[in-house]
Amino acid sequence: MALDLLGDLRRTHRCGELRASHAGARAVLMGWVNRRRDLGHLIFVDVRDRSGVTQVVFNKDANAALHAKAGDLRSEYVVAVIGTVKQRDAATVNRNIPTGEIELVAEELRILNESRTPPFLPGDTTLANDYAGMTEAGTTARGLYRWMYCHTVLGWRVPTLVKSGPVRSEPRSSGVWYAKSPGADGRPKTLSCGNGRTCCVWQ
Repeated sequence: MALDLLGDLRRTHRCGELRASHAGARAVLMGWVNRRRDLGHLIFVDVRDRSGVTQVVFNKDANAALHAKAGDLRSEYVVAVIGTVKQRDAATVNRNIPTGEIELVAEELRILNESRTPPFLPGDTTLANDYAGMTEAGTTARGLYRWMYCHTVLGWRVPTLVKSGPVRSEPRSSGVWYAKSPGADGRPKTLSCGNGRTCCVWQ
């Protein structure tokens, strides 16, 4: 897939900011594809950033080429969307999210980056709180970085080379090992993945 250039496009709103009072306004959103639902002539895409989620609508009757492009989207793709804010009908309002009274009717879509299926999706706090579960899920430093960003964890360290000691090293049949090093308080501080790359989880 050929990726689009961002150029001089700038975001006008965060994904969790739009409300019914913005109806009729043009908006530029940037974020990750949280979910895509294809209903034939209509494709609904939830675009997410740290502030929240906004539903974006692609209508085949209004723009067939744009609709076809939206059909290529997958979870965690990075996108920029330009469109007009529309207030939803009362029957389609989503009371579960702050932006549930509106949707963005897409007029332009830029796919900025693709993504493979991540080890776990942002919001999966089960794995986030289960250190052993992270290793079983094959979590990499990149996956942890994404999780921390989406959960507003703004403090982390660049992966550094470490030498694993005998503390709770767990060999795998694939030849990849994981080492969990406890701190002075007994809680794990780092996770080393196979080649010695370390991601700092607690500081």
